[in-house]
Amino acid sequence: MVPWPTRRSEGAELWLSGGRGGSGPIRRTVMARREPHDVLILFTLVVSDDPRGAPSRIVPVGVHHLSAQVTDDVAREVEAVSSPLLGWLWAPKTLDEYVSIVQGRGLGANPLSGWRGQADIAWPLHSTALRRLRADQEAASWGTIPRTTDDPDENLVAEYETRLMELARSAGHGYRAERRLSDLELLALLQHHGAATRLLDWTANVLVALWFACRGEPDNFGAVYGVSLENVWRLATEQHRSRSFAQLLEDAEERMTYFQPPPLTPRIPAQAGFFLWSRVQHRDWSSLGTLAAEPLQTNAISMLSEEFSAIAVTPQLKKYMRGRWKDLFGFADYTLFPDFDGFSSAHAARAELPWDFFVDPR
Repeated sequence: MVPWPTRRSEGAELWLSGGRGGSGPIRRTVMARREPHDVLILFTLVVSDDPRGAPSRIVPVGVHHLSAQVTDDVAREVEAVSSPLLGWLWAPKTLDEYVSIVQGRGLGANPLSGWRGQADIAWPLHSTALRRLRADQEAASWGTIPRTTDDPDENLVAEYETRLMELARSAGHGYRAERRLSDLELLALLQHHGAATRLLDWTANVLVALWFACRGEPDNFGAVYGVSLENVWRLATEQHRSRSFAQLLEDAEERMTYFQPPPLTPRIPAQAGFFLWSRVQHRDWSSLGTLAAEPLQTNAISMLSEEFSAIAVTPQLKKYMRGRWKDLFGFADYTLFPDFDGFSSAHAARAELPWDFFVDPR
């Protein structure tokens, strides 16, 4: 059984959903192949709406200049796949294809400068706090949730993070080097040590995002999300950072907030990491975003909204990159998680032994 999203396969009969566009017949441009003289041959994947699974077929629909889709150095066929959650996405199978897509012009009108990798494409772009609360909705009924907004999900997350910080401080975790941590510093520290918070980890390094997308679920598609940071609220001063987290949410005025944390742990600079958060948004694929962001009026491949794009990480790409991370980029658990927790995790019972583990460095 091929895991979602279904992909094009020569000679195979496939049934693909309509993605974000809904059900019904699909007639979309889904692949691009470079030919001599810097042109692209575009193809359309035609899929019947017959629920019995009528065969799909590939139909060439025209010749276009390279600038219309991906970069000039694309020298091979680049496929796209459809998933029920994200719609049509570019789906590279090699590192060259991945880099070409990132450097190309097919990932959105606004420049993308933040990236996040997830090992399973079926996982929405939700904060761990929201996921935890939705997994145990009964717990919320045991207390009183203040009605500070008209959104029950937002009220629940806000009360959860307030209570989480109270518990952390009462357990003695609110200080570092005899200095009281601000709400934001405490949440950042909790997030990096595995607690569920509203903050989402992102990276400025598109290859680090790919590493995270390849880190698990080897037989399933993963996803790398890209985000435009042009309209985020950046916490650039100590005055902003020292405010209560509730006040920061209010001051953001429905925008996403960007925070580049100080190196509270070594893994933050090692991963080129930063945090994004927002009030809870109600999209199937994401609870993060700007309230005023308009949905796209286009079916462009890999473009989810005016703020977000995504690339499908194929099982082939995951397999292709396995064993190459350390040699090409120096990426490994113990380099991207260079603290004590990361070192211990890299040498846990289920962790694979590095090939040079028993090689004497002397």
